[in-house]
Amino acid sequence: MTPGSAPDTSGTSLPQFCREVRQMRPDAGRGELVISTSGGRSWQTAGLECGCDRPANAETLGTMIISLREATADDIPVLATVLANVQAQTDPSVDIEKARLSMIESMPSYFGKDEPESLLSIIELDGRPIGRFRVVRFEDRIFLGGIQIHPDYQGRGIGTQLIMELIDESRATGKPLQLHVDRVNTRAQQLYERLGLRRYGASETDLHLEFSPRS
Repeated sequence: MTPGSAPDTSGTSLPQFCREVRQMRPDAGRGELVISTSGGRSWQTAGLECGCDRPANAETLGTMIISLREATADDIPVLATVLANVQAQTDPSVDIEKARLSMIESMPSYFGKDEPESLLSIIELDGRPIGRFRVVRFEDRIFLGGIQIHPDYQGRGIGTQLIMELIDESRATGKPLQLHVDRVNTRAQQLYERLGLRRYGASETDLHLEFSPRS
């Protein structure tokens, strides 16, 4: 199987309800996931190793190719579109187009000025940009600085998959994974808690959550 290609599953019964496989490319700043999905669930599509005993016919599965690439200044319009639409989800008073244009105007003044440990990526689905993913890798911890997926592509397990990648990295490196989430964003809080993150602090606007690799 060549890097980035979907595994050949013809004639294979794939284990159902098992944990998704992450097929990350080794290139710096870029990774690729191959996820087969059906009915909102994910299946392992490489290795086919799972303790489950409930098979699914490979012909019934669709394939999503999720990739990460490092964001550049050319991606500012994409970032603005994603952020404006996500903002409108929690605040219906937001005028998406005005917010988008405002971000396009202001973003160049601070784009690329994050910490040197920070990596801002564009999330792509089958080559189409659909989200923003920012991770800061400090010496003693991994910090998820933001994950936003356009509303049209939410609910497909994409965000869950990317966070699981960071949880695996946390376990492998022994560094805790930390993030901040808006107090009003109960949907995200439920997701993070389901994935094993626990509260370790708070501010007026945010809850501070952490996954401990020792837990």
